[in-house]
Amino acid sequence: MGAALGREAGSLGVDVVLGPGANIKRSPLCGRNFEYFSEDPHISGGMGAALVSGTQSLGVGVGVKHFAVDNQETDRMRISADVDVVVRANGGVVSVAEWQHRADAVLETWPAGQAGGAAVAGLLPGLHSPSGKLTETIPLRLEDTPSHLYFPGGGGHVVHGGGRYVGYRHYDTLDVPAGTDPVRGNRVDSVRRRWSSLTSGTGPAAGGPDRGGPACTPAPKAARPGACAGCDGGTGSPWGRP
Repeated sequence: MGAALGREAGSLGVDVVLGPGANIKRSPLCGRNFEYFSEDPHISGGMGAALVSGTQSLGVGVGVKHFAVDNQETDRMRISADVDVVVRANGGVVSVAEWQHRADAVLETWPAGQAGGAAVAGLLPGLHSPSGKLTETIPLRLEDTPSHLYFPGGGGHVVHGGGRYVGYRHYDTLDVPAGTDPVRGNRVDSVRRRWSSLTSGTGPAAGGPDRGGPACTPAPKAARPGACAGCDGGTGSPWGRP
């Protein structure tokens, strides 16, 4: 089908086909289900990839769209979707304060380039570890950043104030809360190590018997290394924390 689309698009002088839609079908009321392949993400991904390969084999580009959670037309431009896993691809800091508490995890990929998809596919199921730590603090508010009073300056002049108290040193010294911390930052590695010290038991707990599953309780038990290699990454700064 992709090759057929490529041939037809080429005969009409169309350079890019706006599709396929890689989202899954979550509700029969979704007004864009005609663009999607399946309710199963594996099938949707496989069929979408095949259509892309076939179309591009004829020299016609594609614009893959609606990757996720675009499942309703009602209030479409304003609705906020709560999802389990959030994967971000952005060139700079994006505010997470209003929604990060609704997500089980947030994977920051930054502008990962053309190989980013394969990297994410290995990180989400735990086949690989992202390791390391974030290299910058993501603030809760723009007003909390150390450069807020100076940036961007005016009259052809800008003050670079704060001295060494930039980044996490500013947040630590003034005890300013932040969305992430590049030194103590949340990492998959540290979470996995904490999971290795959990043992099953009984009693009320998140996901426990009261919610249809066994309870997990912390136990003083040494962490066991898993099959997935990881690295802490260290602080990388010779100055240390003030």
